[in-house]
Amino acid sequence: MSIIQNENWPAIARAISNVRLCEQLPVGPNKTRSFEVASAEVCPQAGGMTTVRAQAYLTCEAEGSSLFQVDAVEGRVSVDVSLEPSTCRITDAHLNIDDGLGGLLSGLTDTDDLARSWAQSQATRLCRLQ
Repeated sequence: MSIIQNENWPAIARAISNVRLCEQLPVGPNKTRSFEVASAEVCPQAGGMTTVRAQAYLTCEAEGSSLFQVDAVEGRVSVDVSLEPSTCRITDAHLNIDDGLGGLLSGLTDTDDLARSWAQSQATRLCRLQ
């Protein structure tokens, strides 16, 4: 089911929108210009687990003070997270980045670890709001 119509969506959207993938880049377009969530779904699974799937569009740009100015780069970000709701614990997370941005961010050492740690911090924050 889509969570965009959920009454808690504004808090969830704020949590999702603070991911800073562009800032993980050592050089180039390493500032987040925009991060727009296109879809987000919560799917209950057997055994009390929940899967959260989200897709967003991300645009990275160079900071105005950068010595070398480069064009903004866009990409689609897909995240799949497995969550144990009773403990608010992330058990698995996968991050996929497509389009031009995918080539830049593929150089990061482990985007799944980045997705897992970010998702856990946001899940913990959101669970406190409940």
